[in-house]
Amino acid sequence: TEFDFGTIEYGGNGTYEFEFKNTGKDPLIVSHVGTSCGCTVPDWTKEPVNKNKSGKIRATYDTKRIGPFTKTLTVTSNAKNNPVTLTIKGTVKAPENK
Repeated sequence: TEFDFGTIEYGGNGTYEFEFKNTGKDPLIVSHVGTSCGCTVPDWTKEPVNKNKSGKIRATYDTKRIGPFTKTLTVTSNAKNNPVTLTIKGTVKAPENK
């Protein structure tokens, strides 16, 4: 439920995919993924995830924002443990002057 990018280069890859497995009896439907700010863009498996199958929630952070960050994604679904909060964090280095 948490991923630490560590230190990321300015403009580097700020994308991480959380993978989940449906361990319930019914198809799992992720209806919405909200973020704590506009600097993080979510994408997720839109179709129902059947029993014992997996889906993904992708979080992309804007790595043109220098400094440390901790951002959350709130996942709304039809699961018993709803909502679920995912966290991404790290530090974006300042660009090197050339």
